[in-house]
Amino acid sequence: MVSLGKELYEVKYQCQSCHTIGATGGYVGPNLNNAGSWLTPAWIEAWLRNPQALQPDTIEPRRNFTEEEIHALTAYLLTLRTAIKRLTAAKATAPARAEKGAGR
Repeated sequence: MVSLGKELYEVKYQCQSCHTIGATGGYVGPNLNNAGSWLTPAWIEAWLRNPQALQPDTIEPRRNFTEEEIHALTAYLLTLRTAIKRLTAAKATAPARAEKGAGR
């Protein structure tokens, strides 16, 4: 489903003309880099069915997606998550050393 959703996003509906993922895409619609972390499946599906029902003044076009397309696009969008950068041990201990006056 995810690969079909990505194909629908990139090829059939060309959503990237308005939405950004990574460093590519348009700037008319919201950036979807982290959509999988802040959108729920139910909200995505409702939006894809009828965006104007959720936000009457949106410029998002209402498309006649099939149920399969809605599920595939939802599956794809839920994979979009920005990785959380982990602190390395060196970075985590650097502030403690600085507080103790290390390196002065």
